[in-house]
Amino acid sequence: MSVRFDSDAVREIIIAAKPGFQVGEIADGDDLREAGIDSLDMMTIILDCSEKADFEVPDEDIDHLATIKGIVDYFNEKTGA
Repeated sequence: MSVRFDSDAVREIIIAAKPGFQVGEIADGDDLREAGIDSLDMMTIILDCSEKADFEVPDEDIDHLATIKGIVDYFNEKTGA
């Protein structure tokens, strides 16, 4: 059974990776790096999503995962959710 991602699930992962971050102020299409998520935080977020989806993200795809919407769409597409 595949895990379905949604904006709320990704926001929870972001909060777990960066406690205290005001993720509620970020729209789904906003660039997370511009909002204050650094590259280490992004890697943690992507790895946590990968673990939840039981799917390893190829290195060449990581740079394309810059928004909440992008993360949701990517994992739902790759896992068939």
